[in-house]
Amino acid sequence: MDKPNFEEVYDIIRETVYKRKHKWVYQLSWLDYDDVASIIMMHLHKKWHLYNPKQPLLNWVNRISTNQIINLARNHYNTYLPPCASCVCNTGDDSCSLFGTQGEACGVYKKWVDAKKKESYNINIPLSTENHQAELSNMSADTLDYDTIIPKLEVQAKKILTNREQIVFKSFFINKETEQEVLLKLGFKNNNKNHKLLDSVKESIYKKLKKFIYSDECDISF
Repeated sequence: MDKPNFEEVYDIIRETVYKRKHKWVYQLSWLDYDDVASIIMMHLHKKWHLYNPKQPLLNWVNRISTNQIINLARNHYNTYLPPCASCVCNTGDDSCSLFGTQGEACGVYKKWVDAKKKESYNINIPLSTENHQAELSNMSADTLDYDTIIPKLEVQAKKILTNREQIVFKSFFINKETEQEVLLKLGFKNNNKNHKLLDSVKESIYKKLKKFIYSDECDISF
């Protein structure tokens, strides 16, 4: 199949991009969607050499558009994220392994507050800063239906997962086996320590899949 020039399918692509306005207008409320559409169109033009004409055009356009919109939102929000979001001492919620609770007892956090970034963060984000760092860092995952997408990744997952992760992926996510069954397949005893180990493996799988799904190498539609 011959690959069309970008200009030849420009109108179709532009129409597809604008069809997504109702879905993303809230997430990008600080931008006019015409500006967003222009950014996406330029990005699609830049990525056009990666498009494989054997795959459906609109699926490719939607995937690249979704990636770009999420990047726009994340870049905006990350400007105002508190330092705890990327700190190794962050143990979840408002907890800190160094100071007990995230707050001005930490010199880095105090500098952030003194710079009034927290006030700016609260104004610019549609969530409170408290207890929501995880939601922001996982924004892209929240937009996906993993129950639908994961089965489509069974073959491609082999490219990015370790042997152990592949076993867990197929057993737990595809075959819907119980944790006890997966542990037995891995040769592990059924105890709390190994359940925690299995949780860490599943978390690693989710992170790798999320990164892969939003990369240009992924050719599934969602």
